[in-house]
Amino acid sequence: MVEDDAIDEQRSYFLKGELLHQLASGDCGAPFSKDYLLEEEKRITAEYAHLLKLK
Repeated sequence: MVEDDAIDEQRSYFLKGELLHQLASGDCGAPFSKDYLLEEEKRITAEYAHLLKLK
């Protein structure tokens, strides 16, 4: 049975615009690959830019 009220948390750590590390509550704790982090960096940066335009 899956709990509907479970909390899924994801944290992304940037330094000078570069995504260095990402934590997700649903993963096994293994570090993400560099390619994955680069794609996530692009996605998060684009989403952030979009949110700033809405402001």
